[in-house]
Amino acid sequence: RSPASESEEYRTWGPPGCGKTTWMVDRAIISADKFGADQVSICSLTNAAVREAAGRDLPLDSDNVTTLHARCKRALDAPAPAETKAVEFAKAYPSYAEDGHLPPYLLRGFIRGDIEDDGDSLSEIIMSGGRGATLYDISNILRQQRVPCTESNWGPGVYRWFRKWSDWCRESGHMDFTGWLEASLEYTPLPPQSVVFVDEAQDHTPLQLEVIRTWRSRYHVLIGDDDQNLYEWS
Repeated sequence: RSPASESEEYRTWGPPGCGKTTWMVDRAIISADKFGADQVSICSLTNAAVREAAGRDLPLDSDNVTTLHARCKRALDAPAPAETKAVEFAKAYPSYAEDGHLPPYLLRGFIRGDIEDDGDSLSEIIMSGGRGATLYDISNILRQQRVPCTESNWGPGVYRWFRKWSDWCRESGHMDFTGWLEASLEYTPLPPQSVVFVDEAQDHTPLQLEVIRTWRSRYHVLIGDDDQNLYEWS
């Protein structure tokens, strides 16, 4: 039982190809029939997994089948993530946007349209560890791992960079991608549900799992296989 939300947590393991997604969809249908289509949610880590689940004729509200980041963004009614304004950050603080500090893909991706404003494409980049060990990438990993933000824990370089980035985010009125999760943990805006299914649970970070466990629901069902972990850092 999750003490934060008083939810009962169940875990389902299974090796590749054993039918975990089919099992989840079958249970989601049963749950929707019992509690209502608006009272059952499926959250997954990637857009690909969401599309696979959504393509199975689920009788759920379409807004209830999504990535956790997208769900938090919608619940917070948040604007596009601060990363979409990375060019503005670089102009304001050029020394904090040089090589090794801010990933070049943030400065180019939104201009070219490679990264979407909803943050889902950012999710997959960050979950893969970023496209390089920049201070931005490292700070996101530490936040996702719930390492306390102190200079001794993070190291002086990462800590100083993140303080500047977070101050700029606050001043510009934008939360960054990981900030959606942190705000959801603090304000618990996710709507009450009867059942929340979590696909690919083995790759969710401590921060993501903490958000899920504070989501008020009767049941949390975590589905995955720890032997299929793709993102070991998480």
